[in-house]
Amino acid sequence: MLLRCVPDTEKSLPQHEAVVHPKTTIPYVTDRIQESLKAQGLKSSIQILSFFRYAAPRARSEKTKWAVVMSEFAPIFIYLVISPLVSLIPLGVPFPFASNSSTYPEKLSAYECGFDPFGDARSRFDIRFYLVSILFIIPDPEVTFSFPWAVPPNKIDPFGSWSMMAFLLILTIGSLYEWKRGASDRDFGSMSQKQGVRPRVPTRTPKKPNSAPRKIAKVRLSNRHDIFAHIPGEGHNSQEHSIVLIRGGRVKDSPGVKSHCIRGVKDLLGIPDRRKGRSKYGAEKPKSL
Repeated sequence: MLLRCVPDTEKSLPQHEAVVHPKTTIPYVTDRIQESLKAQGLKSSIQILSFFRYAAPRARSEKTKWAVVMSEFAPIFIYLVISPLVSLIPLGVPFPFASNSSTYPEKLSAYECGFDPFGDARSRFDIRFYLVSILFIIPDPEVTFSFPWAVPPNKIDPFGSWSMMAFLLILTIGSLYEWKRGASDRDFGSMSQKQGVRPRVPTRTPKKPNSAPRKIAKVRLSNRHDIFAHIPGEGHNSQEHSIVLIRGGRVKDSPGVKSHCIRGVKDLLGIPDRRKGRSKYGAEKPKSL
């Protein structure tokens, strides 16, 4: 390395040349040159040489900072690269091994328990579903509001205590009112009829005295909900796992039964010469010929 220093005075000074050996450090050379320049009074050149004293350490510090930054943000970059790969690889692997579904029509149809698909797979939520959700959300602000009241009960004045009691009373009355109005009951809503599979056919004793046991069918709908439906009339030829069509309608003497099975359709076919009338005290006794 060759350094040439131009003097500030009019008197010409000999030029200084410094050849740095590759193994010689920069601060050592700059110190030797700076000592010679101080003797000649070249302050401006000393400032220039001082730059080289701190240039190399500053460059090393900048590299250190960049390495620290990269070490901190490297996991984030790795996560951003690996996350899409983890999602796309499982989606792309089946394509080379999957067969053509058009040659197998069975693959395009839903199969469950050996029955043909029926009904709508989409669940139609009633407005009551959201009302029940609101009833579950209400305890969250209730707990938030009652926590300061429950932690230091001795430091709250009577007005705060009575305010909390009124708040809890209003929530209790509202919950009881919605429950009494049937907010948690499952209804048909806009659908007049539904179709389902009957897993079992139990009997239930009605509240009315001297009445025959009611035939109640447990029907499983396509949305996985189980409801109980009443089989009207006497006798039926349906068995377990048969498909029936039901409609809405409560049974007064059978609590929890809110629908009826429709005869003459699906697997609940009509029975010839069956009795349809009932007395108010139960089934009429058949007349003897």
